[in-house]
Amino acid sequence: MTPSRNCAPRIHWLPLRLGSLLTLSLLALATGPARAPAQSTRPSDGLAPWPQRVLLTNDDGIQSPALRALARAFAAAGIETYVAAPSRNRSGMGSLMISLATDSIVTQAEDLEPGITAWAVDAFPADCVLFALRGPMQDDPPDLVVSGPNIGANVGEAWFISGTIGAARAAAYFGVPAVAISGADPRDSLSMATIARWVVSFVRSEPVRRLRAPEYLNVNVPTDPRTIRGVTVAGRARVLLLRMWRDTATAGAAPWQVWRLSGFMGLSSAEPGTDAFAVTHDSVSIQALRVGEQDPAMATWLRAHLGLVPRWPLDDTTRKAGGKG
Repeated sequence: MTPSRNCAPRIHWLPLRLGSLLTLSLLALATGPARAPAQSTRPSDGLAPWPQRVLLTNDDGIQSPALRALARAFAAAGIETYVAAPSRNRSGMGSLMISLATDSIVTQAEDLEPGITAWAVDAFPADCVLFALRGPMQDDPPDLVVSGPNIGANVGEAWFISGTIGAARAAAYFGVPAVAISGADPRDSLSMATIARWVVSFVRSEPVRRLRAPEYLNVNVPTDPRTIRGVTVAGRARVLLLRMWRDTATAGAAPWQVWRLSGFMGLSSAEPGTDAFAVTHDSVSIQALRVGEQDPAMATWLRAHLGLVPRWPLDDTTRKAGGKG
C-alpha cells in the first residue's frame, strides 16, 4: 500500500493490540531480528539504482531544519522519500516504544514539499519506525531507513541512549538496514546542505548497499564541513562520566530520598581509533553495528560448563514450594 502524497492533514490511528508477548519480545532486542529482512528491491547485479525508496526519521522532531534539508536532497535525487518523525523533540529516548504501552500511534500527515510523503508522529523515534514499517509502508517497505541528521554528535555511550540511533536500531530489528547520521548544526545552512548532499551520496555507495538487516551504521560528521579531512571506521569510545549524590536539601516524601545525577562527555580523553577521537580530529566517523547483543563465546563456554549451573529444582523443599509437593 502506497500512501497518498501531499494529502490534507489527517489523523491516523494504528492499533497494535499485540499484548504483553510482543512487548516482552521487543524489549529484548538482543534476540535478533523479528523476521527476515525485507530486501526485495535490492538489486543483485550492483547496477540498478539503489536505494529507490527511503524512510527518514530523527529524534529532534519533524520541524528540524536538518531533517528537512535531507528530505529535500533525497527527493531532488529522484529517490522516493518518506518521512516519519516525532511531532516534537524526543532526544535521548533510545529504543523506547511508547506505543507498546498505549496500543496505538497518533500521527498527522505533513505537507513538506512535492515528492515527499511525511507524517508527524506523537511518539518516540522508534515508534516512528514501527508506524511506517508496520503501517502505511508495510506492503511496500523502504530499501533503507536513514535516521537524522541529529543536532550534535552521537559518539561513545550516546549509542545506548540516543533516539537517533535507537530509530536506526529499531529499523534493523524490523528487517530494514539503516544508517544513523549525527553532527548537523541547525545554525549553519552550509553544514546542513553539505551533510545532506554527502548522505545521499553515501547511501548510494557500495558499503551501504551491502548492508543487510540486522546491520546498521552510526555515522558522525564534524559540524563544520570546512574542517573535515577524511573518513574513519571507528570503534566506540568510553567517555561518559557520571556522578550521583544524595540531595539532603530536598527531602523526598518518606521513605523516599532524592539523588542528583550529573554527566559529562570527556571527549578529550577519547583514544585513537574511536568515534569520539575521529570527530574531534576533523574526521567523519563510521561505526558498524548490529542488532543482537548475544555473546557467542560466552554461550559456548556456558554449554560446555552447564554442570556448574545449580540444578532445578534444588531439592524437595523447592518442589513443594512450587505447589507440586
